[in-house]
Amino acid sequence: MYRYIIIIILIYFGSNGICQENLIFSQAKNLANTKKFDSAIVKLNELINLNPNEYNYYKLRARCYYKLNKYTESISDCNNFMKFITTDPETYNLRGLIFFKQNLFEKAAEDFSSAVTLNNTTRDYFFNLGLCYKKMTQYEKAISNFKKCVIIKPNDKDSYYKLVECYNILGDYKNGLIILDSIKNFKRDFDPLFVLEQESSLLFKKKEFNLALKKVNELEKIYGKLSDEFLFIKGLSYYYLNDYNQAIPILNSLIENNKDFYSASILARANCYFHKQNYENAIKDYEKINLNAKNKAEISSKLGYSYYKVGNFIKADFYFNELEKSNKNDPYYYFYMGIVNSNKKKYEIALNQLYLALKNGYKDSAEVYKYSAEIYSKQANYKNAIQCIDSALKITPNDAVLISVKGMNYALSSGLNNGLEYLNRAVKLNPECVSCLKNRANVYVELKNYDLAINDFKNLMILDSTDEGYLYYIGLFSLYLKKLNEADYYFQKLLLKDSNSYYPYFGLALLKANQNNYTQAIEFSNKAIELAPNQGDIYINRGKYFLALNKENEACLDFKIAKKLGVTDEESLGFMKKTCN
Repeated sequence: MYRYIIIIILIYFGSNGICQENLIFSQAKNLANTKKFDSAIVKLNELINLNPNEYNYYKLRARCYYKLNKYTESISDCNNFMKFITTDPETYNLRGLIFFKQNLFEKAAEDFSSAVTLNNTTRDYFFNLGLCYKKMTQYEKAISNFKKCVIIKPNDKDSYYKLVECYNILGDYKNGLIILDSIKNFKRDFDPLFVLEQESSLLFKKKEFNLALKKVNELEKIYGKLSDEFLFIKGLSYYYLNDYNQAIPILNSLIENNKDFYSASILARANCYFHKQNYENAIKDYEKINLNAKNKAEISSKLGYSYYKVGNFIKADFYFNELEKSNKNDPYYYFYMGIVNSNKKKYEIALNQLYLALKNGYKDSAEVYKYSAEIYSKQANYKNAIQCIDSALKITPNDAVLISVKGMNYALSSGLNNGLEYLNRAVKLNPECVSCLKNRANVYVELKNYDLAINDFKNLMILDSTDEGYLYYIGLFSLYLKKLNEADYYFQKLLLKDSNSYYPYFGLALLKANQNNYTQAIEFSNKAIELAPNQGDIYINRGKYFLALNKENEACLDFKIAKKLGVTDEESLGFMKKTCN
């Protein structure tokens, strides 16, 4: 009987204790649900002291600690719970979230993976695992998990957003734009700014630069000022659309203010300068870029070409030698070697290299045809030269320089007047084309049409005041036309500009001889010889002036010196044969 009484007492008091625990646990849950986590933890501490083997207490306290950002305590409670239960996906997910917040993404991924293994119907577990893989830059795995989210929850905007971001990072513009279209089907229930930002980025990666610019400009209207990311898209879009003047100011801003975009912006700005033919600034930017295996060939090529264009052939050789080690199929390398071999008079090699430049994608094909034409002209192969110029003119039909070169080739091959037709067309097309005017003036000289030649040289003086040779030619051809006062004016003007050149003295000597003042002609010739002692023409002329004064010995001496210098004419040769010893 006593035994039954004891059992009844134990049952009573034991059930009473359980009831008390349940009551406290219920209170703790209510406190947690009303976000009074500190108070809930006090209750749970009491419960755990009473009954340390009840795993549900640890699970709830772990959640409360997590909400209070007490991650160490929360993980400890998760671990304590898992000593009893190892198949609860919620606890794995909770611990995974803590690891994620601590940037321990590998540990987080393990816990989220356990959660989805235990429960593959809960969207949040897949979403958290997707976020974790995204942070770990394992974008394909992230995409796989976000796709599972939208299968579980078809209108899951957040998962669609994350899918777009991953496709964008991977440069998969096709799938990215498909997902964006899906988001738009949510009608008003989506973030239009997110869509606009992602569209601009994806369209840029798709190389639809006009559309990308349109989207970026819409963003700029909304925000007032673009972030550097979209400023970069805007600057690069202008660059790829060959609008270098719009691109450069944007790239300047990025270079000055954002180190993350510095390298790419410097390279883009260098390329802008390069394509604008501003080779000095292109060189400055290219020299700032760290060469690596990926960009070495491109930078070496453009640096070499830029140095060639500014006349620094030592540097050009250096960079093209660097290029030759890594990529001999570069179009700028072939172009440069074509010019080098042309200058060395290795014309066939030069022509082949210019052809290879064209074949390998040299951007300015008209320039290649132009240089090929020059080589054919040097070989007196005017027919091929004209064919090359015609090929260039198909690309740039209104290029006055090319039309002028065509005119010179016609002048050399089929008559001066045939060439003059094209030269007139070139000058009419561009009256300020210096090479066109020079070529036409030279043809006028050959045609002995000195008045028209003088007009062209006068125009050249206006366009290129640094070349003092024009004064000499105007003076000389005025002399041929017997306009002695005009000739004297231009020779004197040349003398004032450059008294260290023999040309004004040589011209004034001719002028004085035309005025039959041979004594002064000899004096000017003496000064010319003093400045240019190896110029045979001066000795020939001075010899004739001596003859006019019947000074045969002096004339003989001058004709002999001229002959040693490689200059003779019929009069001097006849006189030497007849008179000189």
